[in-house]
Amino acid sequence: MTLPGPDPQSEMPAARLPRPLSWRGFVARHLHDYNGVARRRWLALVTAGGLSTLVALVSLIVGFDRGASHALVAVASLALVAVVAGFPVQIPRTKYSISVAD
Repeated sequence: MTLPGPDPQSEMPAARLPRPLSWRGFVARHLHDYNGVARRRWLALVTAGGLSTLVALVSLIVGFDRGASHALVAVASLALVAVVAGFPVQIPRTKYSISVAD
């Protein structure tokens, strides 16, 4: 009896697999169905998201230097987002729902 799984004949030889921590390895594993234009747009979105996260963290750190009131607002906002994320909203007359994560 054989176990279900990928056919060993169809797998690439280990010498031809890209390194796991390289860009080509990431593309081979996660973006294999993206063409060049889609890959560049994905990279632009990830870069923009990373930059906006960096700006938010810097402004949060600067906000902590201004006093406890700014820190309290930041912590309360994060707590509110965490609570709201646990309750998806059902769209009326459909089977669909949307959450803060969407």
